Amino acid sequence: RLICIFTRNSNKYGKAMLEHAELLSQRHLEARFIWVDAENAPFLTDKLNIYMLPTIVCIKDNKVHKQHNGLNEIDGSGKYSSGMLEYLLHCDDMLDEAPLYDQEIREEEEELKKKPQEPSEEEEREGEEGREGKPTKKKKLRDELVQLVSKREAVMALREPHFMEAT
Repeated sequence: RLICIFTRNSNKYGKAMLEHAELLSQRHLEARFIWVDAENAPFLTDKLNIYMLPTIVCIKDNKVHKQHNGLNEIDGSGKYSSGMLEYLLHCDDMLDEAPLYDQEIREEEEELKKKPQEPSEEEEREGEEGREGKPTKKKKLRDELVQLVSKREAVMALREPHFMEAT
């Protein structure tokens, strides 16, 4: 299993991905991680149809198993963690497990489940909305917990094999 990252030195997102890949390469010895400067390898970039940087090319059994052009499949904003990259590679069967991702999810759940401070009498009177119509801390935490739970359910659904019935 080989995970090849095509990027350029001038690409800030590519540099961030290389840092994440370096961390993952130390933890996952079942796969090899390499990076290629796309400017210095025009033949490979043309042959693999690489049109966006950074690109992750997953090679398994001497064949291109999966290719991720850009960061849209991880996080389009460019703000992602090593655990998210690890989980993407785990879903592609390039890594055996994703302990960093599982740890990050557990930490987020614990953080959101912590009991918030008791609201003051004034906050209780204001209810769900603040004076200016802004949500209170309690509502924000509840909304974050709901989003995290739905995200966790989506991740668990992705891990389970799905079978479609023929109609």
